[in-house]
Amino acid sequence: MLARTSGRLFLVALASTAALGALAGCTKSSPTVVVTTNETVTHTGSPSIGSTDPVSTGKIVETKVSACPYLSISAAKSYAGMRLERITKLTQDGKTVGCRFYPAVFTSENLPPTSQLAIEILATKFASPVAANNALVHTVEQGTNPQTDKLTSSITAGCYQTVVWAKDPKGKDWACGFSKGVTMVVIRTVVNDPALNVVEIAKAIVGKF
Repeated sequence: MLARTSGRLFLVALASTAALGALAGCTKSSPTVVVTTNETVTHTGSPSIGSTDPVSTGKIVETKVSACPYLSISAAKSYAGMRLERITKLTQDGKTVGCRFYPAVFTSENLPPTSQLAIEILATKFASPVAANNALVHTVEQGTNPQTDKLTSSITAGCYQTVVWAKDPKGKDWACGFSKGVTMVVIRTVVNDPALNVVEIAKAIVGKF
């Protein structure tokens, strides 16, 4: 996991949630309202850690599109292990910051409803690489069962379990994040087993940021 620093970034092994909990001085952020083409959704915004607030705090607007610039729908289907149909693009201050993939309608399968995101990719800009790194640590701290996985020779992802779909086992949906320069990218999924699925998404998109 990327440890919180006030100077340079460095990698340390993540032993437990207690190790993350020792990195104190965090404050929770207020929710950001996401305006969509069909509905208004409440989305928890990027974390605030003292002076490491996100550079952009504008509303995130969700619009239906035919493709995501970071991940193809065929790859998304493979990683999520379910049929997906609708894709949306997330923009903030006029710039693309992410995508969402939603399930297709198949009543014979135990899928989330079509209004429930299956995969979300969200990028947030910070004032410095250190701030982006610290925000990632804080994000992982908010989940459970933290793990690390090497995405590239220099980038390590922090993965954790959280609530994405309320009907899944509580807090068992897998998410994964990484920081690259001044950008933190977080991927949330409704996949609660195995963690490998979200790690593969992270590996597939890390080069796009």
